[in-house]
Amino acid sequence: MALTVETIDLWREYLKGVMNRANHHAQNVNEIALALIGAIIWRSTDEVKVMEREGEAKNILWMCINGKNFCFTYDHSNGGFIAMREGNSRGNIIHHFTNQTTNAEVKEIFQNL
Repeated sequence: MALTVETIDLWREYLKGVMNRANHHAQNVNEIALALIGAIIWRSTDEVKVMEREGEAKNILWMCINGKNFCFTYDHSNGGFIAMREGNSRGNIIHHFTNQTTNAEVKEIFQNL
């Protein structure tokens, strides 16, 4: 089930969960996650939704920019990264992000969507 993120409290709850999981299992994305949330808020033109299971927000997020859907997932392969996919959680990976991705790169990627 998907949960629409409509308030700062929901953003905070979602981001706390992402950061806790990243700090524990995926330390190579625990910094870039913060930049990505900012970029998602900046560029989204429709509802932002997150996966919800058993009352908890999970690591899958969907956003829309001018009618085009994107999905963000954590990919455990190749050392782990956050994948930006076309459409849904099984879509083609169009970008991947780790803590080595610079803020300038994040800005450029999102600015060009």
